[in-house]
Amino acid sequence: MTALVWALLLLVAAGGSVNLTGLRAVVMSLLVIAAPGLVVCIYLMRRHGFRPDPAGHTRCGGCGHILRGLSEPRCPECGRRL
Repeated sequence: MTALVWALLLLVAAGGSVNLTGLRAVVMSLLVIAAPGLVVCIYLMRRHGFRPDPAGHTRCGGCGHILRGLSEPRCPECGRRL
């Protein structure tokens, strides 16, 4: 199913013909190869919370609690060992 969608996208972007030449062929090839990987990476980063903290604080990998001023190497929120 996915291959069919990509093939149709390629045909539409190529103006309805499969005969691509020169720079257009290179750009379309890169788009077809790179776009799915980029979409998957962005999806996984958003889904699993891999966002940089705007203030630069270190956060717990389990619960996201800000790890600042700790007396022991353990998250005070969830108890995860650091």
